[in-house]
Amino acid sequence: MDKKTVTLVTATCMTLAGWAQASESVMTKNEAAVMTSPSPAQVTKRASSTGRVVSAFATYLASLASQDQVSKEGLERGTSLMLAPISTGARYLSNDVGGGWHYIVEYFAGTKTIQRTAFLLFVNENNENADFSPVCDVEFDAVRSILLKGGYKEHESLGEIGNFLAWEYSKNDITISLLPQATVDTVSQRRDCIRSIRMLG
Repeated sequence: MDKKTVTLVTATCMTLAGWAQASESVMTKNEAAVMTSPSPAQVTKRASSTGRVVSAFATYLASLASQDQVSKEGLERGTSLMLAPISTGARYLSNDVGGGWHYIVEYFAGTKTIQRTAFLLFVNENNENADFSPVCDVEFDAVRSILLKGGYKEHESLGEIGNFLAWEYSKNDITISLLPQATVDTVSQRRDCIRSIRMLG
């Protein structure tokens, strides 16, 4: 992976997680091999896999009763991914799953003052505003339904001037933030997809 992608991944993790330390910028062996351009058949297969991972990640979070239950091993069992160790915990960075998009699943091991957390997000090393439809295999309402069925309560997260930031879902001491991403399909019909799923620390 080139330096541009390394910088993008690190900066995105810092912004979304708000943790005291950024995820380390040294790419794992898995991350170094993600830049090959997929064929159309590979894109279709990877999009299907992406939808499975998004649903599995949400299902894992829905199963938790408290934040201290989140773990690297639990994430791996829940998503069927192998997370590579990094200085702050563990991370999986996918291959290109279509349109230059990759997804990251990361576990933050926590510190004395910050709780352990986990997140899933999509990044695009070429254009963060690129068409999101190649990775919109699971729509927002499907993930929302998973969390609500898991006992979470829904509310909006608003900024200082009342601007919408994200949808938040709370259960016991856990708060999950869902950031939607709108896209338009071939018949010009709006679809709301998932840009990130983040357990707040």
